[in-house]
Amino acid sequence: MGAQPLRLDIALFTPRDVADSVAHAKSEAERLAGIAEAELRRQTAAEWAKFWRASAVELEDKELEQIWYRNQYFLACCVKPGKVAPGLFGNWSTGRIGTAWHGDYHMNYNTQQVWWGVFSSNHVEQHEPYTRLVENLMPMAEWNARVQFGLPGAYFPHTAYPVPSNVNPYPAPPWGYEICETPWTVQSLWWQYKYTLDEQYLRRVYPMLKAAADFLIAFLTKGEDGKYHVIPTVSPENWGATVDYRLNRDCIIDLALTEFLLDAMVEGSEALGVDAALRDKWREVRRNLAAYPTAEGPYGRVWLDIVNAPVEHVYNVPVPLSPVFPAERVGLGSPPELLEFARRTARPGRVEGGNDLVWQPLARARLGILDLEWFKGEVRYCLTPLGVANDRVRQTGGRYRDETNFDFMMRMGVWTENLSLPAVINECLMQSYDGVIRLFPNTANLGKARFRQLRAAGAFLVDASWDGKTVGGVTIKSEKGAAARIVNPWAPGRAQVILLSTGAAVRHTERGGVLEFATRSGATYAVKRATESPAA
Repeated sequence: MGAQPLRLDIALFTPRDVADSVAHAKSEAERLAGIAEAELRRQTAAEWAKFWRASAVELEDKELEQIWYRNQYFLACCVKPGKVAPGLFGNWSTGRIGTAWHGDYHMNYNTQQVWWGVFSSNHVEQHEPYTRLVENLMPMAEWNARVQFGLPGAYFPHTAYPVPSNVNPYPAPPWGYEICETPWTVQSLWWQYKYTLDEQYLRRVYPMLKAAADFLIAFLTKGEDGKYHVIPTVSPENWGATVDYRLNRDCIIDLALTEFLLDAMVEGSEALGVDAALRDKWREVRRNLAAYPTAEGPYGRVWLDIVNAPVEHVYNVPVPLSPVFPAERVGLGSPPELLEFARRTARPGRVEGGNDLVWQPLARARLGILDLEWFKGEVRYCLTPLGVANDRVRQTGGRYRDETNFDFMMRMGVWTENLSLPAVINECLMQSYDGVIRLFPNTANLGKARFRQLRAAGAFLVDASWDGKTVGGVTIKSEKGAAARIVNPWAPGRAQVILLSTGAAVRHTERGGVLEFATRSGATYAVKRATESPAA
């Protein structure tokens, strides 16, 4: 007989889970010990099979494909419905590993970035811990607004911990006064609704969206120019507090995310049939927000992170690109002059390498200018031996100096924020953030590719392929019966829509290169290149 392998059945609970966590953990460990190893393996295999059925990509470039699958796996190892949302370093904490900055939640991109790819990857369930995190932060956020500012609504903290709190234990000045963190914290709650059209979920999160909007409406100051200004504020980890608010006025990410939230409030309130009396105010403020700060740079006029900031500054994260992402104000569907303005801002790429591994390439993909060969090099530069991409210094002149240890962040642990790398690849394969599906919008050094069941805004699941020259194999499954809008990937008028269950042609319109057709909940449609121009 062979030696009996060592087996440890471990269960871990806290008083937040059950009142008597010790007794419950012991009982659960005993229950697990009674299950045969073969059955445990079967259950585990079944769970992973279910996970991988949700979506898939097949890329000719196997390095890109590996980035997609590896990070989907790592993220699934630390994000699970019903569990605590991961902090800066997720599950992986021991000694000096995973304990920098207390391993806490930082709400000026780190925490939000973890979930940037879950919707397009069709893993909506992974967002559940974040929804509960925001719910748990509400008492503290309302306290912040009421006590620190004397204002209504909710002002979300810069740092937080996975325990309920009615007060802010660590205000973290000056970074705690980054106004953008309030609309940013609630942004993905709106994304979940947009990508699922789940009205029950919207009813759950609407009060949090409204609380954030209430604070912003009260905080904004209407100037003599008739515009609403964000004064004072702090650019995300740039400049700090300055004399006479010289660098504390109208941060571009504050303005762009406020636009995002106010648009969401109008649409969300209409969907739920509530707060009709507030919509005119939301629209008026949205319409009259201050302009994004700009200046003339060596390559032309560009966005700045904040009024009076120098051009060509080396940023820790690409704050000047905020109107592109995360705020989704500018993209491939924008007027050509605005799109070129955004591209001109993006091209110099003056970011230091500390915190931009996902954000910068994602914004470039949204603009259709991401070179995936460059992207692979950036990821490769930051890889650990285990295949996790952390952060390494790339450029000095911002927060870092020549004497800075270039890999000081590599040893801190697993940076969960970078497990969202699949989002960058997804945005090269398909974009839909503005309600229009764009297939393979960024193909520079992509190679042949195909994907299955990527999720689009409007509650659609999409399949498509790219042979290096043309798009094919397009199917769209409608979960909620919304109207589908898709950029015609072929010549104008040379597309047809087929209902797969019957093979019948579906009536569609085409305006400005965008196909639009009605859908039925649960139905799947093929979009094909027509041999003859179909009747519209």
